[in-house]
Amino acid sequence: MRYRIQLAGVAIALAACDEPVRVPPGPPGSLMLRFEPIELDGGPPLAITEIAFIPGTSELLALNKTKTVTHYRLDSDARRAIRIGTFDVPGVDETADCGLLGVAFDPAFATNHLVYFAACESVTHSRITRHVLDPADYGSIATTAATVIRTGTSAATNAWHNVGSIGFDGSGAMWALFGDKNVAGTAQDRSTNLGAVVRILPNLAGDGYVPAPGNPFPATPGVSPDLAASGLRSPWRGALDHAGRLWIGDVGDSMFEEVNVTRFTGENFGASLAEGPCTASCAALTDPVTSWDRSNDHRYPRADPSAVPTTRRVVWVGIEYPRSVETDRYQGTFFDKMLVGDFAGGWIRAIELDDTDRVIYDEPAGHLDAATSWALGPDGYVYASSYGTSLAWPYKPGAIYRAVLAE
Repeated sequence: MRYRIQLAGVAIALAACDEPVRVPPGPPGSLMLRFEPIELDGGPPLAITEIAFIPGTSELLALNKTKTVTHYRLDSDARRAIRIGTFDVPGVDETADCGLLGVAFDPAFATNHLVYFAACESVTHSRITRHVLDPADYGSIATTAATVIRTGTSAATNAWHNVGSIGFDGSGAMWALFGDKNVAGTAQDRSTNLGAVVRILPNLAGDGYVPAPGNPFPATPGVSPDLAASGLRSPWRGALDHAGRLWIGDVGDSMFEEVNVTRFTGENFGASLAEGPCTASCAALTDPVTSWDRSNDHRYPRADPSAVPTTRRVVWVGIEYPRSVETDRYQGTFFDKMLVGDFAGGWIRAIELDDTDRVIYDEPAGHLDAATSWALGPDGYVYASSYGTSLAWPYKPGAIYRAVLAE
């Protein structure tokens, strides 16, 4: 049995977009969020897969699964997003789980205006492309496309387990999540970039990249020098924390959803050998920091009175609120905690790790059905996107919310 991110032929009930998503408050000092809908000028885009604020601005990009990017500007009270324009990313295949799935801005965006998009180019292959973002000439964005990295396998017969989140670490290296393409053995084949976290330095002119300095296997025979961690099945959403650790939501097969953490030191998370916590022959494997099964009796759905009663599960990893924020909108309750949750069940958890990667805080933090991405706004608020009211074709409108402390 497989639970896929984009198309599962089932409806997901979302809260109405004209009312905040409300949850009961948590214990004193805890992080508990509710979600205020943002009015989207021109109507909401279909099937929002990710949102990202353009660095240094109140403008954001909203990615549509099909290929379209909508450019918005938040109004002064962040209740409305004014539509500035749209453009398409060329060569996107939207079959099944495929589509336009990730975005990241270059660390030097303020001077080079480079933006990167992660997408499927076919049923068998995913790629990351580099573009010059010019809102004054949307048509030019497609013409500036350069392919940074492309990976896949001709053995793939389904458009599953593709590229996921992308971003940059503190050294300026790009990290990217690639699924195993649902091909047996790829997650444990370290000669490929499938089922893995890769860490690279994109070329700033022309196609291509070089492996990032500090990768764990720079010259190991039979191991890709791009590899930073392996053993992942379908790593859809990930995010960095204050310690430079990458948190990864790895969508499970039939038993467990996993939240894994890598320090880019070659961890093997065990896909195809173990699902959830390892129980046998575990010496070479790294367990998830948390995981959950498909039972509605698990403590995560039981702690959320709004949890959708389904056994479908799709893990996501969201965002950690930075201590460097100029205006703390969450009264200190969000610092050092990563939001994680389930797309299908709707629950959200706030999880904190100590310096040894041991969980020291794991509490409910709200509810949002079909959450797809999280972004820090220039006003100090966290914003979230949801996919829409259905996972089946035709795609339905998505939504964007501002996260505020529950009363």
